[in-house]
Amino acid sequence: MKRLRKPYEIIVTLFLFLLFSPEVLSQKNPGRFTEAQKLYQQGNFKEAIELWQKDIQENSETSHLAKLAQAQAYLDLGNLVAANELLNQTYPDKYIPYQEAIKGNLALRQGLFNEAIEIYNKLANLSYFNPINRLTLLDNYLESLLDQQTYHRNQLEETQDPYQIELLKQAIASNEQITANITNNAQYLAETTNLLNSPAAIGIRVKIFDFYPPSSPTKLKILLAQILDLPDSYDKGKLLLEFAELSPTDATYEQAIKVAIALDNPQLKSWAFGDYGQYLYQRGNLGEALAITYKAISDANENQDFTKLAQLNYQTALIQEKLGNSLEAAKAYDLSIINIKHLRERLAGHPINPLLIAQIQPILQSYLEFLLKSDHPSKANLQKAIEIQGLSTLTEVDSFFRQVCDSLVKVNEKIPDGTALIYTVILRESTYLIVKIGDSIYHHRIKINEPNLNTLIFRWRLDILQDKNFDFAETSKYVYQSFILPIESILEKNDIKSLIFIQDGILRTISMSTAFDEIEKKYLIEKYLISYSLGLKYPSNLKLRSNKLSALFAGNSKTSQNNLWGIEKEITNLAHLNFDDSDILIDTEFSEQSLFSKLKQHNYSILHIALHNQIGKTITDSQLFIRDNKTFSLTQFEQILRSSDYQLNLLTLAACDTALGDRYAVLGLAGLSLRTGTPNLIGSLWAVPDSSSFLAMKVFYESILKGDNVAQAFQKMQVSQIRSNSAENIHPSKWGGYILIL
Repeated sequence: MKRLRKPYEIIVTLFLFLLFSPEVLSQKNPGRFTEAQKLYQQGNFKEAIELWQKDIQENSETSHLAKLAQAQAYLDLGNLVAANELLNQTYPDKYIPYQEAIKGNLALRQGLFNEAIEIYNKLANLSYFNPINRLTLLDNYLESLLDQQTYHRNQLEETQDPYQIELLKQAIASNEQITANITNNAQYLAETTNLLNSPAAIGIRVKIFDFYPPSSPTKLKILLAQILDLPDSYDKGKLLLEFAELSPTDATYEQAIKVAIALDNPQLKSWAFGDYGQYLYQRGNLGEALAITYKAISDANENQDFTKLAQLNYQTALIQEKLGNSLEAAKAYDLSIINIKHLRERLAGHPINPLLIAQIQPILQSYLEFLLKSDHPSKANLQKAIEIQGLSTLTEVDSFFRQVCDSLVKVNEKIPDGTALIYTVILRESTYLIVKIGDSIYHHRIKINEPNLNTLIFRWRLDILQDKNFDFAETSKYVYQSFILPIESILEKNDIKSLIFIQDGILRTISMSTAFDEIEKKYLIEKYLISYSLGLKYPSNLKLRSNKLSALFAGNSKTSQNNLWGIEKEITNLAHLNFDDSDILIDTEFSEQSLFSKLKQHNYSILHIALHNQIGKTITDSQLFIRDNKTFSLTQFEQILRSSDYQLNLLTLAACDTALGDRYAVLGLAGLSLRTGTPNLIGSLWAVPDSSSFLAMKVFYESILKGDNVAQAFQKMQVSQIRSNSAENIHPSKWGGYILIL
């Protein structure tokens, strides 16, 4: 079960940082600054920002401090854009440690855990800070470590790759050791500076108890007493809510609500009412839970807290479902979706915390369960399910790129004639097919639960990669019987020639081309044109042939990775096909800069990259190997494509290797197509031998040059391998890894 952080744990950075040292505040007239600081400590962030703005407008002696203080307050409000703009300004040297610390807070908010940890580690031992600030830095440091540990544990639950599992276990063990050291340092600092009862020190103990529950109930009682002894404040309210996660009782939630009401703080009230509503729901007090949750929504609306509003409306939907009010539940789900979209708009183009995504995805999955629970869902519900699945996929793309996509493509609602869109939706107990043909929509339920499906598909992929045997065959037949046979009559009735799969979860890691029809003795690719999509755009024109077809072929045969010695032959021979214009960048001629220059200067229709391209779980794990140990990241490659003055029609990554069994890795390919506006992309799910790659690509490009569209050429490419005279090339390990993404 994934551990999901509460909003006050990941949306608000940390609570005490802006207690600037007295020597920093030794200005002529710090009165207004300190007045704003008091408002900040009460959780009145907007009012504090307004007061600090007066300092800035008047260019007072505290104006630099006021900008830094505003940056932190904007972080607490969730306005990362405004915070980042302030932090990127230039400040006098004496304020740089504070600027760096708040940059660490921003990195923590964005889920850039390594960056945050590096900043806090550098600052934690500086004598520049007074004890309370040092303790708060250690609190922030600890928060970043625990968030990183949560992220790794969530990843551990998702992956089935033994190599990745071992790496994650090592990372968690290392993190735990550092966490123990930082906790000891914080405890020693608090003891030696008489700060054991400060909010920062108490907050550290709450965090540690959350991850590592104490053996004695007495320790919890002492901790609660220390929190209750604090004066009413924003910090006290949050600590009470964090403690309630450890030991939930009516009394603790009521105390938190009392503090929030006394402060009249909308943010704190929405958290307190919301958490209490969730507690009451879990205990079965549905009526009271609903009333309390509505109070929380009212306060969250006042604060425009889109994350909390999404969660609270989701909570409302669950309660209404339990009460049997399906219409009200549907309305609440829709409101939750609206707020998720608002949150995306706010974060567009900026990093997103993976723990925030881990909070959004259960909402989308639950809504899909709600929409598809009937044996005969309505057309409206099926259409809504497609929309929600698209939002879920987009969120996963954000997770891969660690940034909210800001280049969305407006969906062309007209599906090409003879084409069926096949959506797969993996839910806890079943997997669903939703088939869209023209204006018609169909569905089929496959009775296999998510764990069993994950095991089956992971094993299938491993079996296909064993090119010396045909152990994969039985699963290939099962996949055809489960995913194609139930809808085959619909496809035949509508004279369907082309299938576009919008896959979910682990189904993205395999090629449907390799599903096998035991009756006709054909692979699926022999019966239909097959391609893949994120479902966020439909193909409008698959033909590449126009007045002029130009191509750039680039690669390196001297890389130490996998010794791709056939690349030079592949690139040279492909470039000498009958293109109107073609260029080559090979070996030492190929670099990040040379690729950038070529794409800037020439209007290529096709870019063919023959490198060892490792696509991992996230964009930070993905890179293109140029030569020796030199690489450039997928981020840099994306930037090169986006900076071109011309639009590619086809991008071919001929030697991709996606992370084994990882559903996010394949999204890297599809997301690259989406984010760069490239309409057609060919990649591979695993590395294909040079000899097989060249033969396949030669057939593909010759078909393009004869006037076939990309889907037709792709089919001919794979079928040519299946029906070749080479026993080696017939095996799907040699051709089944290729995928066409539209």
